[in-house]
Amino acid sequence: MNATTPINLADLRNRVMDDDVIIQHMLTSFSGVLESQLTAIRTALATGESPAVARAAHSLKGAAANLSAEPLRDACGALEIAAKENNPSAFPQLAAAIKSAAIDLRLALPVCTR
Repeated sequence: MNATTPINLADLRNRVMDDDVIIQHMLTSFSGVLESQLTAIRTALATGESPAVARAAHSLKGAAANLSAEPLRDACGALEIAAKENNPSAFPQLAAAIKSAAIDLRLALPVCTR
């Protein structure tokens, strides 16, 4: 697992004013979003086109930030920067970081939604 928790629940709670209904909805909704966004990143990486990679990484970065999923947000941000700098040699390592952060997040989601 990452040095930080997959979801910063204190930050999330603060942003939604401790509304458990909103938090539950966000966590449940994110499960489906995560898979489609990861597929979009894999598809973009397969094309090797930096603008497509940047868009896909940016999209998941925003969704992760909304959920306070900081490790995933940071990993997506790094891929977005590499893509904007047209640095495809960095893509495999950064994609692996996204995959790792997503795994940690998937494991945390069932715990958070209880």
